[in-house]
Parts: sequence; structure tokens; C-alpha cells
Amino acid sequence: MPPARHPQTVRRWLRGKLLIATAFTLYLTTLIATFATIDVAYYQPAKWSIVAAKATSPGYMDADSAQKLANAFKGWVETHSLPPGGSISPGMQAVQRARFDEAKRYAALLVDLSPIVTRVTLEDYDGEVLYEVGRPERMARLNTFRNSLFDRGFERAVQRQFGLGSKEDRLWRFRVHLTSPLHDPEIASLTWLYWRYVAIAFIALTAILLGLIRWVLAPLSRVTSLMQDRGEGAAQFILRPRSPIERSYNDLARDAALTRFSKELRDLIATGGYSYAEPVLERTPILFESIIGLEGCEIHTFSRRRRAPWRHEKTFRCGPAGSAEPAFAEHLVTMLSQANPEDAPAQWTARIHGWNPPGGAPSPFFCDVLSRTSETLWLLVVHRRLGEPSLNAWWDQFLARVAQELRYALDSIEEQRRLILQEKSKANISLSRNLGHDLTNIIATSKLELMTVRTFLALPAEEIAANPMKQRIFRESLEALLNNTRFLQEIVNLYRSFSFLQKPKFEAVSISELVEDMVKLYRPSLSKDFEFQLDLAKDLPPLRVEPRLLRLALFNLMTNATEAIRRSAAEDKVKGRITLSTGFGPDQSSIEITVADSGPGIRDSEGRLLAESSLSEVFRLGYSTKKNQEGEGLGLNWVQSIVREFHGGEIIASNREEGGAAFTMRLPRESISSSSNDSNQKMPSPHPEEPAR
Repeated sequence: MPPARHPQTVRRWLRGKLLIATAFTLYLTTLIATFATIDVAYYQPAKWSIVAAKATSPGYMDADSAQKLANAFKGWVETHSLPPGGSISPGMQAVQRARFDEAKRYAALLVDLSPIVTRVTLEDYDGEVLYEVGRPERMARLNTFRNSLFDRGFERAVQRQFGLGSKEDRLWRFRVHLTSPLHDPEIASLTWLYWRYVAIAFIALTAILLGLIRWVLAPLSRVTSLMQDRGEGAAQFILRPRSPIERSYNDLARDAALTRFSKELRDLIATGGYSYAEPVLERTPILFESIIGLEGCEIHTFSRRRRAPWRHEKTFRCGPAGSAEPAFAEHLVTMLSQANPEDAPAQWTARIHGWNPPGGAPSPFFCDVLSRTSETLWLLVVHRRLGEPSLNAWWDQFLARVAQELRYALDSIEEQRRLILQEKSKANISLSRNLGHDLTNIIATSKLELMTVRTFLALPAEEIAANPMKQRIFRESLEALLNNTRFLQEIVNLYRSFSFLQKPKFEAVSISELVEDMVKLYRPSLSKDFEFQLDLAKDLPPLRVEPRLLRLALFNLMTNATEAIRRSAAEDKVKGRITLSTGFGPDQSSIEITVADSGPGIRDSEGRLLAESSLSEVFRLGYSTKKNQEGEGLGLNWVQSIVREFHGGEIIASNREEGGAAFTMRLPRESISSSSNDSNQKMPSPHPEEPAR
């Protein structure tokens, strides 16, 4: 038993032995009940049949004394037969006493002369004992292990009954109680036979108990202890399973570990925003050891140029490198020169098994290819901790599924990169189209103004000086040219905001002024069917932000609002309204920018308003509320990335009660950029679960 100074160990030991103690108690109870049943229900009736058959034979019962007892008792009973209305005379009473005394004398004589008679009783018709004589010590002396099993009180009775004429329902009787004969060979043979039955029952029940402990209770105890102690730590496997229960537990623990490993990988990719595999590969050995519970997980990367030999690039592992790493890496390179792309994991594993580490015995390995191209290869190698040799195939299947989960994760990263590149391409196409459209409008307007100026310049100066109306038109044309030039510069600055994704520059700006400037910039590009409503707080403190990226996010929200209003205006023929407001957040710890519109609200592709619980889906990469996925641009996923990743804030989508959609950017007053190196911060890739509107 574990020492008392370790209470957790003691509790675990007691918990593990509770099932066994309960089973042992049931075993003892069943054993006792079985032995009692064999003795009382089977052995004793069989022995009594022998004793009863020999009861009147010499050596068992004195037949002469028994007959005389019967005659005397019968004569005594007959003296109780009275004539109707008569009474017992004194002479008859004397006869009764004499015959009863005679019956008692022969009863005592029968007990003395018969070696197996323990007692004789004389009873009346009500069963009341009138007389009893016996030798009770004979039961203990005659019932031994040679003619008994467990019960040392074997006693059975034979009886004779006598009636009184017409009253034969009122029967007198005398009983002769017999016990086991001491040296009867037939009973000795019967006893030996039943002792063998007892031994067989004992062996069978003990075997059942031991088998139950070995194959059920002990495995259940181990499994229960492991399941209760596991918690959120690494998976615990039974390295030497001896029963189906333990093997089933290993399968369940394996499936649970795989599920958790897969979930952690997905969470790692989602929360890290990784668009490249190396950060995930670097974290994989840590996840492997903390979840799977096996040490020695390594991911090796190799590269080569064209058809040159493979070269070992990097090893991702948990913990420091061992002294044998260079030799092992060299062995892997040699192995790669002998491998084919179509080789199964078992073939790769077999080649690794040929490696003998310097100064040590070879350890078992598992190897599988995570990704391979003509110039790169990622190899998963696991130094396995094994139990019995029969588990080798089980571990190989387990680790093959781990490798498969890793391949799924790497494929998802690659798919995410493809989606991001696709979104960037769409954004570039949209920006090019929008830029061309905006520049075309500006150039066309500027041409008209320039033609007006040229017309005025062709007039005589005296005519212009004499006409105030012409002077005013000339000044307005020059002012329009200047405004178009400024507008053109603002448009160019907006589209150049992409250059700040890699090296943002944070500045303290007034949020209300930034919003107001964006409205002034955006308003000229809209027709008279739109109106802007501003509700800008004047008491907001300056906020440290990346103004160009924030302008880009705000521009995208206003563009989305414009498109939503245009889609609904084509049906409703109403004037669209875009409302922009600024102010403090609910707890005064943040500043909010809200862009609301009078459009149809946030709906799915079938035209149904999205439920509140589904509104966050609009930020997921690849998501679109537009029918047939038309429309291009940065998307709400990029807006969320700007707000969340660069400014540590959040963006909230909602459907307004009065109709239309609203998007609120909530920026913390203590920006995350204030504690970061502005020149080194880069735009992370959008999360895979946060796509564009």
C-alpha cells in the first residue's frame, strides 16, 4: 500500500481496489451460499435416503425394542378409546399409566441399544410432546468430515402413528430421530463424491473470480483511475493492455486525443491567422506532446534545387536537440535518396529503423510524409514509446491518423492562402475599376472647367473686367479645377493605403475630423439621390491610429452602404441616406464609429434578414450576402482585420429597427499600437472564419 504521506496516491489506490474488494465480498457470499445449497438441498437428502433404507437393519436400530415400543405406545393409545357417555375408571387409569410407563421404558431402551438414535419423542394428536428421551451428544460425535460436509447437525426422524377408531384424524405418534452412522461405506462414498462436487464448485467460483478480476475488474479499475486522473492533460494510454476493456479504452483515448489534436490545430490556425505552414509546424511538436502524450515528435524539412540531392533544412521539435541530431539528419537525407514518392509510410518507417544512434541502442520510429513537391518535403518522425510488440501496428495506425490530421491542417492553410490571394486579386480588380471610374469623372469635369477657362482667356481683358458675371464664372471654374486636383490627390492617397499594410505608421488623430474628411471626399462621387447625415462628437480625445488604414476601412463601409441603398432604391425609388456618427463606447473605454444606411438591411442570398446570432458570419472569409456572389472589393473581413489586428478593437454588425444596416467600429482608447514597434508591425492575414461581405 502507498505511504500515507501521499493522500492523492492513497485515494487512487483505494479507488482502484474498491471494485476488487466488492467482487471478493460477492465471491465469499456466493461461495457460502453454494456450499450451503450443495449440503442442505442435495447431499443431506441423498444421505437420508441411505439412512432411511437401513434404519431397521442390524447395527442401525434395535428392531425388537422398536417393535415393543410400538406395541406399548399403541396399547396406551387404545386405552383412550371410551364408550359413549362413559368415564375412565380407576382401574383403567392404572392400566394407562402402566402402558405409558412401558412405552417410556422401551423408548429409553431403543435409545440405548441403537447407535444412531439421538432421541425418541411420544406425541399426542395435537403434536404436543408427552415424553422425550435422547442422547444429543451423538450428533457431534457421529457427524464427522468423513460422513458429513459442512453441517454437523444432521438429524432426521421416522415415525409411527396410531388412531382411535372413528377418530382417525386424531393421530398419536412416536418419532425416532436418527443421525449419521459412523462407519458406513455407502455414506462414506457418497460423502467423498460430494466433497468432489464442493471442490469443483470452489475451483469454478475461484476461477470465475480470478478471471473477473483479471479480465474485467482490474482493467476497469485501471481505466477508471486513468479517466478520472486525466483531466485536461495529455492522453494516457495503457501500454500493456491485457483485456478487451483496456484495448477499447486505448481506442477511445486515441480517438479523443485525435479529436482534441485536430481542434487545437484548427484553433491555432484560426487564432494565429497563419497563411504559411512554418509557424504551425513549429507549434505542432508542442501540441503533440501535450495532447498525444508521446515524446520525440519531430518535423524535418528538406529542399533541393531541380534534381540535386536533398538537403536538410530545419527540424521542428519540442525541447532541445539531442547530440545525435546531425547523424540522424544525415541518415534521413540518405533515406530520401532511396525513397520514391509512392512509398507507403511503412516503407519510410522501415528505412528509419536502420539508424543506430551513436552510443545507444536503436529506438522504434514512425515516419510519414506531410507534404512533398519536386523541391520541398516535410517529414513527420515520431520516436515512439511502445508497450508490447503487438502494439506496433496499433501505434502505426494511430500516428498515421495524426499525420493525416496534420496534412488536413496544412491543406487548410494552403486553401486559406489561395482564398486570400483570390480576394486580393478581386480587390485589385475592383480598385482598378473604381480608380478608373473616379479618375474618368474627375478628368471629364476638369475638361469642362478647362474649356470654360480657355474660353474666357480668349476674350479681351476689357470685356471680362467690365462684366462681373463673367468674372464670377471664371473664378468658379478655377476653384473647381483646384477642388478636382485636391479630390484627385485624395483618391490617389486612399488607394495608396495598401502600402501601409506592411509598415503602418500610427498617429494621434481626431476621429470626428477623420470621418468628416472622408465624407467630404466621398460625397462628390455620389449622385443627388444620396444624402449624408453626420452626428459627430466634438469632445473626443485624439486617438492613436493608422489613419490611412482606418480611412480605407471607413471607405469600404460607405461603399457597402452605397451599394445596399442602390439595390433597394432600384425597387423603392426613394432617396438613400447614410448616417455616420462618432462617440464614446458603452464603458467610456473605447471610441465608436458607426456607419448606418437606409438600405434593406443585412440579408442572406435568399433575401431573408439575418438573425442576430448569424450576423457575425458576414465577417467570415468567402461569405457574401449578395446574390450569386456578385460584387468585388476588400470585403468586411479586411475591415475587421484592420480594426482588430491593427487597433485591437472590434466591429459589430446589426440590423436597425427602423430599417437598414449598421456597422460599428469600436476602437480602444489605449491602442495596441502604442506599445508596439510601428515600423515593424505588419498586416496579418485574415482569419479563415472571418470572410468578406
